[in-house]
Amino acid sequence: FLSSGNISMAVLTTAGIRYELQSTTTLTTPAWITEDSFNGDGNVHTFTVIKTGTQKYYRLAVSIVQ
Repeated sequence: FLSSGNISMAVLTTAGIRYELQSTTTLTTPAWITEDSFNGDGNVHTFTVIKTGTQKYYRLAVSIVQ
């Protein structure tokens, strides 16, 4: 959702899972950059990204914590 021009996304997490919000400016040859990351704990976590003038594409990458 949008709030004050910023982009926010709420995620219900699972313990033992790592979450990374990644962005890129192109889908042709994407170079994904991690904007924020955390390990899940069973609670809701909200990612917030400050809106800039640059168009970006976002994805949520998840992996098992070793």
